[in-house]
Amino acid sequence: MLHTITFHLILQREATKLSKIANDITAWFRSIVVKIVFKIKIYFYRLQSWRIFLWNWYILSRELEAWTATLQQQKLDVLNEVLYSVSDSQSSKYGKHWSYQEVAALVSNPMATESVRNYLIDNGIYIEKVSKYGDYIRASATIGQWETLFQTKFYEFHDEMHGITFPRSLEYSLPDFIYDQVIGVLGVVDYFPPTNINTHAPAKDVQKISRSISQATAQQKMSQQRKQLQTGEIHKESSPILLCEQGSYYLCLAYPELLFSYYNISSPYGSATVTQGIYGSLGQAFSPIDLTTFQNSFEITVHAIAGSINGHVYNNACYVSIDNCDEASLDIQYITSIAQSVPTYYYYYYDANGVDGFANWLVEVSEMDNPPDLFSISYGGNEAGTSTSSMQLFNTEAQKLGVMGISLINSSGDNGAPGSAAAGSPSKCSYRPAFPSSSPFVTSVGATQVREQISILLDHS
Repeated sequence: MLHTITFHLILQREATKLSKIANDITAWFRSIVVKIVFKIKIYFYRLQSWRIFLWNWYILSRELEAWTATLQQQKLDVLNEVLYSVSDSQSSKYGKHWSYQEVAALVSNPMATESVRNYLIDNGIYIEKVSKYGDYIRASATIGQWETLFQTKFYEFHDEMHGITFPRSLEYSLPDFIYDQVIGVLGVVDYFPPTNINTHAPAKDVQKISRSISQATAQQKMSQQRKQLQTGEIHKESSPILLCEQGSYYLCLAYPELLFSYYNISSPYGSATVTQGIYGSLGQAFSPIDLTTFQNSFEITVHAIAGSINGHVYNNACYVSIDNCDEASLDIQYITSIAQSVPTYYYYYYDANGVDGFANWLVEVSEMDNPPDLFSISYGGNEAGTSTSSMQLFNTEAQKLGVMGISLINSSGDNGAPGSAAAGSPSKCSYRPAFPSSSPFVTSVGATQVREQISILLDHS
């Protein structure tokens, strides 16, 4: 019995020792883990500090380009009066457009240009370009210099839609003697990437109907329509034939002859003495070979565009994705089918930094030796998100072009004044127009909604 008790006591003492050893090991392990976690936290804190340091160094040394618009362009009220007088068919001055030299002589303010130019130079800012008549100054400097000049701080922003990371400030200040000379500095607080305000059918459906409605099919259906018009089976006043294919919904082709009939266009030939242009952006490229295919398919005399500016014209534009070319090619194809003998130009402009490309683009247009007489624009941005200075800049330049006899035609977007939010829900219908479509100095154009009376459903089963 004594041996049994002694044995149990020995086991109890050993268990107590093992328990103490286990507790010591656990405590030691916990202390090691705590130390490791602490060191990891210190490491990431230091890493984050380095990241902050590197970002601050990067952002302060990075160059930022901006356009400075002189505010005191003279006699803008007179410019507005001239615009309406040369545009009013009842005016004795109707059609008597001015040259850009005459416009510049009216509105340019050399004193303001010189004042802003000297201010930038005195503060070590590099002047990249002064516009032809001194209305705008393009300058570049490190963001550290801009922060000092504008008494502000820049932050990093990211545009997920366009995949752009960019620096912007929330506000900026200018000395009184400079503030009175400028309308605003683009690229400091502004961020205005243009968007395509016209949505299209899904790319797969567009590609499907493009393959389905072949040249022979389209010509056959249009020939059928002509015969029906001649025999009186259908009347020109009735809705023209719609070529449709059934997919997830009916996808119909608004081909040129449909538009001729719907709008009673007696002749698609315009004057060869005027010119027209298409504004392109967002990486959109125009495909010449697609234009030829389009013209052949719809019995339009094959004719190429007269020229392009800033590139983005190549035959394989649609090969990777139709999203790379649909807007540019669509705009070119239809403007050249409605006005077939009018020389047409493709003008590509895009500012990847989100600086207001529309106003800067108009400055480039105004400085062209022979700009097109008309520009068609299918892009825009939310008016509510556009700064007052950007809109003033655009409107001033649009007025100048109007006095010169250059018209700007802008799509109002698929949803017009209510904006894109109303497309999915009528309850969200509100006043949210796109700019520059909402500018009083452009012609805003809506879409064509054809009332279907006669249609041909293409069957490829």
